[in-house]
Amino acid sequence: MSTTRTPDRIEARPAEAVLHEIDGGRLLDDLSEMIRDTAEACQTFEKVGTVTLVVKFAPNDDGETLIVTPELKAKAPQAPRKSRTFFMGDDGLRRDNPAQGRLDGFDEDDQPRAGRIAPKDGQS
Repeated sequence: MSTTRTPDRIEARPAEAVLHEIDGGRLLDDLSEMIRDTAEACQTFEKVGTVTLVVKFAPNDDGETLIVTPELKAKAPQAPRKSRTFFMGDDGLRRDNPAQGRLDGFDEDDQPRAGRIAPKDGQS
């Protein structure tokens, strides 16, 4: 008859104490920063964000210790990106139409350049 050894249940340490020992405390520092940054982004963009902490435990080859590997991820809302229209030219994508000339006095966003005034009709 074989007997299976079941260890006595040990008392759990506070989670914060265990997490503090992972990566010399940097895990908790990074977690705190991610929580702050994600919360700020949620308020700014009025959207949902998440912070996820996963702690993996794997038995070590010695049979007595565990390898503990943390994974920390944040998905914070971001500002929407502005869409732009591009043309396909011989040299790839470009903002200006290769079939038309450039208007002097405008920057790449089609805004008048600072300090320059676009000429009125009939003037150059």
